[in-house]
Amino acid sequence: MLPPTAHRPTADSRSEPLLRSFAFAGHVTAWEPIHRHLEIGPRAFGLAPGVPATGLEAGVHVTLAGYVERLADSAARSIVTRLIVG
Repeated sequence: MLPPTAHRPTADSRSEPLLRSFAFAGHVTAWEPIHRHLEIGPRAFGLAPGVPATGLEAGVHVTLAGYVERLADSAARSIVTRLIVG
């Protein structure tokens, strides 16, 4: 896992989500292309717009990287910004 990153500086940082980067690898257990939802075991990820999903399906090995977004009033979301299939 990569070290945490600082959040983006703003005039009022309380309104900005806190971001933490990650890298992860494993076999896909679920892929929902319409909502771009990906699962590897118990971990769930959302594919960011523009990230190609060619070859993505249950059972394939993937390496992915992105960020975890934690909004003040909601659960954390893991957003994939880089994906390598195979």
